[in-house]
Amino acid sequence: MNLLKLTIRVALCAVFAGGGTVACASSTDYHPVYDTYVFEALPGYSKALDGSTITIEGSVEGHTISSWDLVDVLAGYSDIQLTRANSHLNSENILFYDATTWSGSFSIGSFEPTFVTPDTIIQRQEDTFMGQNSGAGTGSLSDSYVDPPGNWAEVPDALSSLPLFALALAGLGAARLFFRGQTAFPAQN
Repeated sequence: MNLLKLTIRVALCAVFAGGGTVACASSTDYHPVYDTYVFEALPGYSKALDGSTITIEGSVEGHTISSWDLVDVLAGYSDIQLTRANSHLNSENILFYDATTWSGSFSIGSFEPTFVTPDTIIQRQEDTFMGQNSGAGTGSLSDSYVDPPGNWAEVPDALSSLPLFALALAGLGAARLFFRGQTAFPAQN
């Protein structure tokens, strides 16, 4: 079998396998579906919360925020980063989500660490992030320090690039066939 036929077969198998995987991942009948969204403040507003993410899990039972990575790099006393390991959902109301956007609101707070000294117990104030999105247009993310309006954009997963990879493989095979027998720099007469 020549190289072109092999390349085309591999590319077609990759497209079909990728399409089947995407079709299975989109079904909420048997498997939960996860979509991750990243926050970016609008131009002219503080960029301290940019890069904060939430992941929404959806299934037949409903929608919930399953993980998060909320950051404030300009918090004053120290950078704040809340993850599932050091914080909890205070409240959430996810009305809708899909591969491009979500609608609803949430509040996530840090666990309140307690420091014991010989005479006293000191509790640090809880760090809280609140976010909302309408599904279309501008959403927001805020903490105790900044409250910028911005956009929540879906983070693409690796499967969305699979058809491009297959097309590139097919193109390489076609280019090899086209240039077979030709030299890069033909002799000059």
